[in-house]
Amino acid sequence: IIADVQDYAERGYLLKTDLLTGRTRKLQNPPEVVQDDSFGAMVTGARHFFYSQGNVVLSCDLRKESWRVWGKIDPETSYYFAFTEGADGTVWCGGYPKTKLLSLDRKTGIVTDHGRMDPKEAYLTSLAQDDRGFLYGAIAQTRRGLVAYHPATGEKRQLLPDALRKNGRLYVYRGRDGAVYTTVDGRRAR
Repeated sequence: IIADVQDYAERGYLLKTDLLTGRTRKLQNPPEVVQDDSFGAMVTGARHFFYSQGNVVLSCDLRKESWRVWGKIDPETSYYFAFTEGADGTVWCGGYPKTKLLSLDRKTGIVTDHGRMDPKEAYLTSLAQDDRGFLYGAIAQTRRGLVAYHPATGEKRQLLPDALRKNGRLYVYRGRDGAVYTTVDGRRAR
């Protein structure tokens, strides 16, 4: 179990607990990373924990207990709410206040800005990728939305009709069948 402890310490940390032994270790953030609010996180298939401290993205190799500071990867993003891992190991993230979608190539260290997922709204709160390579981003708060984006072609489209784009939140998730799902007004959608 990984816990991102949100207190007001000068330097953040994670708590890593092994359920088999009951042993908990404190993994101190690198010294250059100041403690700040963290709203989203994810563990990759290679056991790397990705999250942010405010606008600084970092990852921890949970096996080696070593850190990588990606830094302030986008000057227009204050907080990261959404993280997901693509089939090729690319890490995708986005947040507030410009619904920017960014990809992080763990092998090369290259960060790519894929632009805003919504031209007016502020919160990109959830991400998932399907078997066809489309990323789905949930837009929340004032005018919720659901955006499909294909990185290879740059195609981007809003999937919710205006009548459903009202105040609220959505959450997207990848099913075992490789499709991405959400629930809109009590109805499950694929």
